[in-house]
Amino acid sequence: LEDVDKSCAEGSPKPARRRLEEFSAAMRSHYGLTLDDSVLRDGNCQFRAVARALSRLDPDRYAVLSAAGGAGGTSTLFRKSPEELALSRLRRKVVLHIAIAPGDFEPFLAGEVGPGGFVAGQDLTFGSIDEYTEHMLEEGNYGDHLSLAALAHVCNRSIIVLQPGADAESPVNANIIPHREGEAIAVDAAIILKFNGVNHYDVITNTGNEAFKEFL
Repeated sequence: LEDVDKSCAEGSPKPARRRLEEFSAAMRSHYGLTLDDSVLRDGNCQFRAVARALSRLDPDRYAVLSAAGGAGGTSTLFRKSPEELALSRLRRKVVLHIAIAPGDFEPFLAGEVGPGGFVAGQDLTFGSIDEYTEHMLEEGNYGDHLSLAALAHVCNRSIIVLQPGADAESPVNANIIPHREGEAIAVDAAIILKFNGVNHYDVITNTGNEAFKEFL
């Protein structure tokens, strides 16, 4: 796992860099996780990482999301790669889901702890759901804890987000966003993401070992 996030590690204070190194080592050696860290840093990383996870977990759904033509009817869609088509459609589905059920998301607009106990790595606040969805519809704007909750519903899969823990005793922190409240998490079917603790998502490409399942 060559996943010490260089954008955070290089030039970071030593304690923060050490936490990233401990996080990487724990994911690899303790939990048997493998990482795809090639997700572009273009502001779409959350949606791209989820799309990439779906290509492995749910090829049929991914095929629909990534198919040329259809959704949107705009010429820009025809110039995108299959992965970019998939992430664009996921973003639109997320915005639609939030707009249809605003009451589920309004309590978290001010940046409080969101669904699954996860807080995004950006300090943006919005006065209304309309402001939020208008912002989130624009490609290149970072996904956050609200979009993660919506993605779990849109993809019909729980999402597990791993990020650096507080110290060497707890090097990995896991935040679980269930696609249905109260349901047990099926790790083998879940989308597992790595968040660098600041502003970037990558995707975990396996489900780890028994120690990882026990950790969750």
